[in-house]
Amino acid sequence: MALGNLDILQNDTLALFCSARCPGSLILKFYDALRALRDERQTIVSGFHSPLEREGLLTLMQGQGGIVICPARSIGTMRVPVAWHQALADKRLLVL
Repeated sequence: MALGNLDILQNDTLALFCSARCPGSLILKFYDALRALRDERQTIVSGFHSPLEREGLLTLMQGQGGIVICPARSIGTMRVPVAWHQALADKRLLVL
């Protein structure tokens, strides 16, 4: 099952993984890198499970690049967060 634009899978993608615990110096570098990827319109794939990944998703939603979300639960009964609606409407979001 998929929700969103399957054509996003044709893009070059970059996977994002982040631990739930990170030193502060890495968190600052993470945000800098994420803003750069957002501005480059890089397609990002992640589960967006850790707190840092969830915050990063909000940053990516402000850009124009593709986003692939792989939640650790069924998407058949999942309620789509309001923050995702615009990216879905813009056809730059895919939930697998």
